[in-house]
Amino acid sequence: MNQIIDAFANSAEAQERFGGLSSEDTIIRLYNQLFDRDPESQEIIDSWVEQLENNPDVTAQSIALELLKGAQNQDAQVVANRIEAANAFTQYLKDLETTHQSNENAAKAGGLAGDGEIVPHHYSGGYAAQQAAN
Repeated sequence: MNQIIDAFANSAEAQERFGGLSSEDTIIRLYNQLFDRDPESQEIIDSWVEQLENNPDVTAQSIALELLKGAQNQDAQVVANRIEAANAFTQYLKDLETTHQSNENAAKAGGLAGDGEIVPHHYSGGYAAQQAAN
């Protein structure tokens, strides 16, 4: 997990979202990105800022991971909803790739007419070529 967090931290997306922010703004942005809300209090912000600025082992990435691990109640639900949405999107992309691969395989086997219609596999490639010409 730490490798994934570190890879994201060095990404262009992370630099766009967090690059150049003050420590306080980084903490607020983390809460907003993770939970769709600001931290509960200035004391919480100050505590994280103190750790971020004074403990070399604490990074924005490690704070994000700690916040995720400690998510409770509505925050935990927000995280669960995001994971569910990400999983659904990932499955959609896998299904799309499978469909694309199936169409490619059908075309290679002579089973895809020129109009994109998949013809039964028992027809010859000549049939597909004839359909494509029509």
